[in-house]
Amino acid sequence: MFNGSMNLKCGVIDGLFLLPVKEGCSKSLSGKNLATFQLFLNDLFTSMLKKSKYITWREKNPKKALLKHAKRRAKKKGREFSLTEADIEIPEFCPVLGIRIEAGGLDYSNSPSIDRLDQSKGYTSTNIIVVSYLANITRNSATPNQIRRVGRFYHKLLKAQDPKKELRNMYEELTRAYKVIKDLIGMLKEESLISLEEEEILLDLL
Repeated sequence: MFNGSMNLKCGVIDGLFLLPVKEGCSKSLSGKNLATFQLFLNDLFTSMLKKSKYITWREKNPKKALLKHAKRRAKKKGREFSLTEADIEIPEFCPVLGIRIEAGGLDYSNSPSIDRLDQSKGYTSTNIIVVSYLANITRNSATPNQIRRVGRFYHKLLKAQDPKKELRNMYEELTRAYKVIKDLIGMLKEESLISLEEEEILLDLL
């Protein structure tokens, strides 16, 4: 909370917003303007504190957070809602996009999100799946057929721009797979699950 008065160079108060003015301008902030500025800062810090507390709560209680939002959406849209925490399974990775799902944080794109399989039905245990928020909003903004068409279009477009890129990607994927399999064979040998001869045979097959 500010007391007294303060000089604010190159800025004036208009409601709850700071508006830029000409360079070198100096406006005295006191009286009514100061009170408005104080309210603005209090509202800002209160909002930030609530946001921080909510993010922490959402991170510690992801299932409760999902239920709370789903129930609110169901009530708003007049849809059936019969979910409990036991109906919600949050995967480590998004089953659609393969990105890691993380509750909490300011980036909502990889947050868990409840998606209804049949958009004409409500929130029931047999009609929901937990995916990333990014996958959910992508699906809700277009039909599955439209999403496929968009994917095919940009895949062809990027391929036409760089025809060798797909081959490089395939090579990189094969290289990673080779390393994983080779490491796995080494682990099997270390645990005496395969013999030296079997190890050599498997490596030759690679």
